[in-house]
Amino acid sequence: MFGIKSAIVLLFISLLFSSCKNEDSIESKVTVNEVDTSIIEIVDKSKIDDEAETMTVKGNAVVFFTINSREFTDLIRQSGKYTKYDFDLIFKNFDRLANATKKISYSKKFKSYKCKARKFMFIGNSNDTFYFDREQNDLLLGVAFFKGDSQPIIEEGLLDESELHSKIKEYFSIEN
Repeated sequence: MFGIKSAIVLLFISLLFSSCKNEDSIESKVTVNEVDTSIIEIVDKSKIDDEAETMTVKGNAVVFFTINSREFTDLIRQSGKYTKYDFDLIFKNFDRLANATKKISYSKKFKSYKCKARKFMFIGNSNDTFYFDREQNDLLLGVAFFKGDSQPIIEEGLLDESELHSKIKEYFSIEN
């Protein structure tokens, strides 16, 4: 219960700061958060539960992940019915950002996915498998960046559109 409440508070704070950012500020466009790699672990493929909702990702990808409808209903039930409007707004903005990113072509250097899976297998070029469990890490929504030659980078929360595009350009070494 504590994990959900702290995630809700962080999500609201993230939304508040992303809407209050000064778009003309160079610092806000260049700043890159520290990556918490403790939530990523390398595992043998055979250890992953086949009954769970698992998404397998190969190659260069940007994966937008979020909770499913059952988890959303539970979240509203735990948070109170008056929070539904706020969460609807957050998830609507998240969907808009994911759909807009999917439409943008960056010289076909990566594919973009939006999903409600709980578990992710990122399979690298040398068949290294990186496993990430969204639910175990108490994440409501976020973005995973993956290149086949390195571990995925997991960003929690709702990113600002310009911040997301800057991270994509930097991560995949894309020039204008």
